[in-house]
Amino acid sequence: MRQYAHVLDLQRGGRGWEDDHRSESGGRARSGGAETAERDALREFEDRFEENVSLTDLREALMKVGLQHLDETEECLEEWGYGMTFD
Repeated sequence: MRQYAHVLDLQRGGRGWEDDHRSESGGRARSGGAETAERDALREFEDRFEENVSLTDLREALMKVGLQHLDETEECLEEWGYGMTFD
């Protein structure tokens, strides 16, 4: 898993994309930031494998890793405002 730390860091907003691309509604990152992180990850893996990587395969791998790390996924959703209560 250590070899994928860079991608996991991107998922967590490691290059500041999440803070730089927040929408005004709900504080969520706009898709443009996620797309930038996705392109960065794609280039990273193409460099590592020294061949083209399918964007669909990358997305599926990212989804699989996300599903294996539900606690971190929960943290991300909480950052986006899920689970907030206003008593």
